[in-house]
Amino acid sequence: MKRCLLPVLFGVLVVGCKQPQPTVALTSLCFPPTPESGGCAYSASCEAIEAGGRLAVDLSITNNYLFNDSLVWPIEIRNQSPSNADVESGRVNTSDAHITEFQMTYSSPGLTVPDGGAATIRQAIHIPADGTTVAVVSLIPKAYGLSLITAASADPVEVRVRVKAIGYHDNGIEFETAELEVPVEVCDGCWWSPLPPACKTATDAYLSCPQWGQSAAEKCVTP
Repeated sequence: MKRCLLPVLFGVLVVGCKQPQPTVALTSLCFPPTPESGGCAYSASCEAIEAGGRLAVDLSITNNYLFNDSLVWPIEIRNQSPSNADVESGRVNTSDAHITEFQMTYSSPGLTVPDGGAATIRQAIHIPADGTTVAVVSLIPKAYGLSLITAASADPVEVRVRVKAIGYHDNGIEFETAELEVPVEVCDGCWWSPLPPACKTATDAYLSCPQWGQSAAEKCVTP
């Protein structure tokens, strides 16, 4: 993080210096896009918001049948720093932001979370100055999902995921966002089918955005 300098004036250390507020924020849980023949296409900002604010995942499916992480979800991220480019002076913009990792902490009123209740995953996300990006964030990484499934049951139990992002601006200033809390109903074997259903048209494919076995937008699409 950027260090706060404390100057000495007339031999007295000034202690009123404050660290700048974060300029990058996790703003919204997006409702995922409807699958198309090309897969899942995410815009730079949420096309729709996840109104309920509560997700669900069956860890026995996402851990055993997929190669993705245990729970992934699109989150809109805003860079509140304006561009500082100046054409006349030749100064280039250095306010773009880059996320290097997401840090998650877990708590639950109904089960004991394993491994200290924390996980970190490295993801490279670029957010332009005064702009937004939608990132599909690994809220429960695969390794942590494999540990969490040992505590889960067939009945859904709420797990609260608190996620924050760590990164830097092009000017070298580092940032840490405020936490975004996401309630998730977690289970082991409560989904109605371990594999996606067959489509009525044999040549069509049943796709889910972000993935089968968790809250998602689903559709049969023609390749």
